[in-house]
Amino acid sequence: SPFWKGLLRARQFFLPHVSFIANCGLAVKFWKDRWLGHAPLKDQFPSLYRIALIRQATIAEVMTSVPPNIAFRRNIVGARAIVWEELCVKLASVQLIDQPDSFSWALLSLGLYSVKSFYHYLINSD
Repeated sequence: SPFWKGLLRARQFFLPHVSFIANCGLAVKFWKDRWLGHAPLKDQFPSLYRIALIRQATIAEVMTSVPPNIAFRRNIVGARAIVWEELCVKLASVQLIDQPDSFSWALLSLGLYSVKSFYHYLINSD
């Protein structure tokens, strides 16, 4: 429908202003959502993302074990091994809890989403 097509087009403008707060990790994509740091993990660790077998996994699916439950198409050696260690160190601080995931909206200081703030952003951007 035209409504859903329009909504999906707006997604590219919406997601850069959202940071996900991973509580239980069931609703947040491990690689694609911004939840740990300044950018999605696929952008922070592109060499690992390129060879990851499952790119749509949630945080809950990945964080079921130590080391993280991530399968790769190639062996993790050389420079990739160093990057893998960096990712594991970053993930060591993650503690999932039994509460729903949420998000923070960067366009308002309280982090709460409003249609008005998104509308103003869209009107004032290129």
